[in-house]
Amino acid sequence: MSTETDASDFEIRLRQTREQYRRKDIGDRLSDLARQMEETLLQKALAEAFFDTSFEVDPDAQEAVRSGRNALMNGNYGRLNEQLDDIQREVEDAKRRVENNIQPARLSNLERVQAMQRLNERVERVDPERLGALESLLDDWNWRGHVEVGNEPFEEALREAREGGEDLRYVYEELQEELFGPYRDTEIWPIVESLLDDERLTYGSLTDEERRLLAESDLSEYVELTLS
Repeated sequence: MSTETDASDFEIRLRQTREQYRRKDIGDRLSDLARQMEETLLQKALAEAFFDTSFEVDPDAQEAVRSGRNALMNGNYGRLNEQLDDIQREVEDAKRRVENNIQPARLSNLERVQAMQRLNERVERVDPERLGALESLLDDWNWRGHVEVGNEPFEEALREAREGGEDLRYVYEELQEELFGPYRDTEIWPIVESLLDDERLTYGSLTDEERRLLAESDLSEYVELTLS
């Protein structure tokens, strides 16, 4: 009789242990998805401030994570387990859309910075290391190096991500001012101003005089990479 009781107790403990591990796996998976969602929002905040634009995040993804957290808090592991695949799809889709939306702005600014480097090699007006650091960020898009991920409350991290993007924007604009400022109040400034305002110029849209001014200036290589 004792042997049967011991065996029954062992089976109960084994089921309990399995259930504990199952619940831990479910909770860990949700935590990972929540972290991915937060990282997407942090990346979005930094990029919006840096590129001075806005990107949309599907509210369904954030709601899916919130719903999963509610199920976890209520101990409804069965329901949460059923939701996890859908939550993962929503989170991954949101991340992909944000990154796809960021890419055109990132590449456009990368091309500008690379052209600025070419110009600076000739005129030596700004610190090449600062330009190089900006190019590296835009090329690799290592945005995590400018954001605290997972080490503080999310709202605080979100605020710091925005501030980090604003700092990057400031550096970008400061370098442009240092590099192109000397052209202010000169004949060529209207063309430079158009380039800085991201106005797409074409060679054919320039007058003969504007082409002559560009050809005689130290902007020739910069404009060659910028005009389209």
